[in-house]
Amino acid sequence: MSALGNSPAPPAPPPGDSTSDVPTWVVATAIAVAVALALAIVGAFVFSDEKAKTSAATTPSHPDRWDRRVAPYVKIVEKERGLDFRHPVAVRFLPDTKFEKGVTADQDDLTAEDRQEIE
Repeated sequence: MSALGNSPAPPAPPPGDSTSDVPTWVVATAIAVAVALALAIVGAFVFSDEKAKTSAATTPSHPDRWDRRVAPYVKIVEKERGLDFRHPVAVRFLPDTKFEKGVTADQDDLTAEDRQEIE
């Protein structure tokens, strides 16, 4: 070794070792993240298109106008609620027995509070 500070050259890396300063795990992680991101973007387009097709197929349409049997009550409901309907809605009419069953309760199922509220 001389007084000028010259030191011998570092030894050459063993054969097969990378001479890059970036560790292999960093490169592998970056590639994995890039692939995952690409798959996520492709998936977003594919599923959003499928979702649009599915929702369009399952979204119920509404009638063009009100059923004549409920039309007189539309304005009353809008006034009472303080809201306007955006479009007519489908109305399903039930036979009297089914309707009564749906809106009444068995007397044995009523609590004391229920009975007081009914009174």
